Amino acid sequence: YAAGTAQYHIDADISHALSQYVAASGDTSFLDREAIDILVETARLWADLGFWRETGHAEPVFHIHGVTGPDEYTAVVNDNLFTNVMARANLRSAVRALRSLERRDADAYARVVDRLALSEGEITELSRVAEGMHVPFDENLGIHPQDDDFLSKEIWDLANTPADKRPLLLNYHPLVIYRYQVLKQADVVLALFLQGDEFTLEEKLADFEYYDPLTTGDSTLSAVVQSIVAAEVGYGDLAAAYFTSAVYVDLADLHRNADAGVHVASLGGVWNALVSGFGGMRDYLGSWTFDPRLPAGWDSLSYRLTLRGNRLRVTVLPREMLFELETGEA
Repeated sequence: YAAGTAQYHIDADISHALSQYVAASGDTSFLDREAIDILVETARLWADLGFWRETGHAEPVFHIHGVTGPDEYTAVVNDNLFTNVMARANLRSAVRALRSLERRDADAYARVVDRLALSEGEITELSRVAEGMHVPFDENLGIHPQDDDFLSKEIWDLANTPADKRPLLLNYHPLVIYRYQVLKQADVVLALFLQGDEFTLEEKLADFEYYDPLTTGDSTLSAVVQSIVAAEVGYGDLAAAYFTSAVYVDLADLHRNADAGVHVASLGGVWNALVSGFGGMRDYLGSWTFDPRLPAGWDSLSYRLTLRGNRLRVTVLPREMLFELETGEA
């Protein structure tokens, strides 16, 4: 339970994927028929799971307690930053999809409202929950705490942890690991990538510099995200090192378990590290931008994207970036 089913953020992750797909494909029929149900029902989950707390000197704030974020070395916490930020995006996407459908097709909107037993009051409340979501920030350190208790814990001495005691989850009881500031995989740093338009570059740099030394690499899902954000905040050599580590997870059997099958999610992450890390592509609400970080010693990087039915070939060179429309008319 603690490191598994308490990871409610997965609901928001799937909703994020749906929103990304619809934005890139323009498949509004899928959104209107099926995806909108998922967006609304997961948004309802967050509204039900969390609660409002009066602050005494400002607007009430919405909190979500008793969850586990992506980092499975820190379990069942209050206000996990990744969960809260992704839940906020989930709630916003549900309201955005409903308002869009209402404008585009009044009859289809009426069917959705009837099918999901929605009221205008509930839609307004979902929006209110999103905008009232608590996003932890520590003014003293200038970083986003992974959760409301994370910074009070002792820091695990990774530098002096013997190699034969790694990975930690195979050598220490979870109740020991949970008491420390130590990460199995990127958590706040993953939020900096998926919801990067919600953070300033200065915040991303400060968060990355704090959490990267605490991250063990015990998960194959982490290096790819660390590579992407390292590239964005200016740690080019570190980004390349993390990318190389991710590439060789299976090729060199770095985790000594490739005999059980390849790490498919890590392979997807490698593509992300190329396209979003070194290729600099970002996709926020269907707005695509490019700010590449070609590694030192690389002559070029090419990748393809299909956006709204148009296939684009992107080539990054040391001093220029080329875009070729291979199919489509955009």
